[in-house]
Amino acid sequence: MTPISASAWPEHIGKNDFVLPGPETLVNACVATLSDNSSRPLFHDKHGWINRKEFLQRTLELAGSFKQIGLKKGDRILISGPSTIDLAVAHMAALRFGLIVVPVNGLYQKAELEHVINDASPRAALIDHPNWKEWVQSIDQSIHVSSTTANFPTGPITEIDQVEPNDPALIVYTSGTTGKPKGAILSQRNLLAGAHSVRLAWRWEENDIVPDVLKEHGKARNPWPNVDAASGSLLYHYGIKEFQFYTVLFSMSRSLGIVSQMVLARAMGMPLTRPKSLTYEALKEL
Repeated sequence: MTPISASAWPEHIGKNDFVLPGPETLVNACVATLSDNSSRPLFHDKHGWINRKEFLQRTLELAGSFKQIGLKKGDRILISGPSTIDLAVAHMAALRFGLIVVPVNGLYQKAELEHVINDASPRAALIDHPNWKEWVQSIDQSIHVSSTTANFPTGPITEIDQVEPNDPALIVYTSGTTGKPKGAILSQRNLLAGAHSVRLAWRWEENDIVPDVLKEHGKARNPWPNVDAASGSLLYHYGIKEFQFYTVLFSMSRSLGIVSQMVLARAMGMPLTRPKSLTYEALKEL
């Protein structure tokens, strides 16, 4: 149990509340929670309900399939599809097996998808979008491709839930607003801390249900919404309805992201235009 400083947290969150459960990985925290009260319903989609025990069993079986096609811990797997139980199973199975999940925006066109594939080098792809299977195979024929139902051979597995807090878990790509999308690596500890912070900030309890507002309003119905869509919907749902204040929040967050680059541009005598992202190598050449 590792306490984390909470000096800047809202008043309703105690300074001793932010403690991650050992061994500080999202996988082990999820498995421990879902193993308790295993008959309790967990997810629902158009096909019906799945309980905790069924979910863990399906993720275990899919992890076995990953092993059968030759994947190993640390390999990247691209996952993208509508919000279904199959999608949740695919994500969790990959994380339990120690794969690094690359979630991809389902609105991508071939050129954008090609950039992510060339950059992340996934060994498998579970995708549920028109044309994507053909696109992926035309970009890299060595990638194992299936839908999120994962029609791969099955087999036993023993290498499960063997992840460490600092093991990479996700590679999440930026929107590409100021250049080509860049992959941000999140560890198992990062994901657990993020989930724990949301629970504390919104005061969610074990019997709460995620508010439907996140899937009912405009862009928020998209499983890959931009930050403004999700943030605006949540602000409204929890009683903050001063829309002009939303704009202040959004503009401030964006300003913080470019101020450092604008300062650098001034220091180097470059135009103060909307900045493009530069690598360290490019900066050295300048």
